[in-house]
Amino acid sequence: MGIAPTPDSHGYSLAASDGVSIFAFGDAGFFGSAVGSAKAITGIAPTSDGRGYWLAASDGTVLNYGDAATPS
Repeated sequence: MGIAPTPDSHGYSLAASDGVSIFAFGDAGFFGSAVGSAKAITGIAPTSDGRGYWLAASDGTVLNYGDAATPS
């Protein structure tokens, strides 16, 4: 589970550990979730422009959504 503020601090994204429940509040956007993932989500990090985020899974996998670049 994790929480990430928007760049302007007028909203935030909340990721539940199931990876399916991503909640957007204020001016945060929803860009997708880890539907079908068997691993728990342990964190969320926003992109600098607020138009995407990365989700970190318990197995070390990093998933990208919106304009978040694919991790290398």
